[in-house]
Formats: sequence, C-alpha cells, structure tokens
Amino acid sequence: SALRSRRAALGGGASVRDVVVQFAQYQSFREFSPVSVVAYARTLTRFQSWLGRPILTADHADIIAWINSLDVQPTTRSDYINRLSAFYQWAVREEYLLKNPTHRVDKPKVARRKPRPISEKDYEKALANAHDPRLYLWLVLGGKVGMRCVEIAGLRAEWLALEQPTPTVLIIGKGNKEREVPLHPDVLDALYSYGIPARGRFFSMCDGTPMSARRVSRIGSDHFDSLGIDATMHQLRHRFATRAYQGTRDLRLVQEMLGHADPATTALYTDVGADAAKSLLDAI
Repeated sequence: SALRSRRAALGGGASVRDVVVQFAQYQSFREFSPVSVVAYARTLTRFQSWLGRPILTADHADIIAWINSLDVQPTTRSDYINRLSAFYQWAVREEYLLKNPTHRVDKPKVARRKPRPISEKDYEKALANAHDPRLYLWLVLGGKVGMRCVEIAGLRAEWLALEQPTPTVLIIGKGNKEREVPLHPDVLDALYSYGIPARGRFFSMCDGTPMSARRVSRIGSDHFDSLGIDATMHQLRHRFATRAYQGTRDLRLVQEMLGHADPATTALYTDVGADAAKSLLDAI
C-alpha cells in the first residue's frame, strides 16, 4: 500500500519531473560529475517525451521499442540503456516500483573501436598555427597532458605543482577521480606564456562565467577546420595516450595518466604502432 500511494503521488507531469530531480539529487550526493548528472537527466527526459506518459509506468516492451526507435550508434544505445537501468534501479530501491523494467534488456554488441590519435604532422601544423596563447595552451594540454575538454575548461592554478623536481598537474576527471600527470617542458612554456593566475580558474567566458567544455571543443575544432585538418580536440587525448604507451609499453601507467577505471578503456586510446607490429614479426 505504501508503494501504491507513492506511485499515485507521482501521477502528474510535474511529479514526474520531481522524481527525475530526486534522482539527480541522489547522483549529486554520490558525487557524480555535473556533466554526468545532466546527461542522465537528458536521457530520462527524452524517453519520457517519447513515452507520452509518466516514466514510472514504462514496461520492458516500452524500453525495447524506444531503444529500437533511436537512429544512433550502438555505443550511444548502450549508454542510454545504462542510464535508464540506473534510474530504474534507484526507483526500485526507493520503492517507487516493484521491479526494474530494464531487467533483461540486452545491450547492442559494440564493435571494438580503433584508437584515432591526431597524426603527428597535423598536430605539429595545428601547434605552429595556433597564434593565440590560450588556444596553444589548450592544444598542448590535450596532446601532451591528455586532458579532456571539460578538464581543460576547469583548470585551476591550485592544481599545478611547479616547484617540485618534476612539475605536475592534478586533474579532477570523470566521477571526481583524481590523477596527477607530469608536465612536458612544452606545457610549462605554454603555461608561462599564457600567464598563470595567482589562484582560481585559468579560463572564463567573456561575461566572466566559467569556460565551458563545449566552447573549448568548438574553438579547437574551428582551428582544425581552418587548417584543413580532419580531427577533434578529443583526438589529442588519443595522441597523448598513444605516445605514452609507445614510449613506455606500460598500459597500467597510461591507464593512470588517463584516469580510466578499466584498462580495457585505455586500450581504445592507444595505438601500438607499426614498430610494435614489426617487432612481433621479428620475434615470430
């Protein structure tokens, strides 16, 4: 009866929004990153709009029908299923539902993606033509530190440790996971050329609001496009991972430098290179 009364209280459209807000608050309490919280909320809102009735009334068939209606890549479908599953698991635990409608919803088979680092020729071209110190710094933070756009956008002076024998930067990545990455001399030069603030954020928008990851990505992509380079800012992270692995052959170390929880994820970023293939053939 308690379950029925909780579901009845969530019958209206506003109440449905409330339960999504409650889930977002739960995620924030669990220290999910703001980007993840927004991504989950968007997925739930999109499903609710397609469903046309309260999201808590969805059943297994509804989940399957919606996933099949999406014109997206298998990886995106898998992400959507994961987000719905997390929401409904929470709803069951909070006694809004008796069972999880995503139970036994199979995720699509995802083909193993190859690493896609920006080519060294294109990277050098992009650096040589980055006359804005801010843009140049972004390019080296991506390609020589392995920072995501969201991490670049949120860089703070307090995260730099420049006085120690090997200067490092503390990066707070997805899920608030921390990692410490050594700074290449080119990165140090770029930091000093741009100017290191006494404290706080490095980058802000024109109106003083924090720089957004989307803005970093867009400005970087526009720079590549202007030079005829087919690449994205995220491919700089692939470049860092590939070079780090080729130089150390230590996947566990590269995993730490990228802040990945699973080395299988790191493998998607690291191109072993032609030299490794030649060494394999020589060994055989």
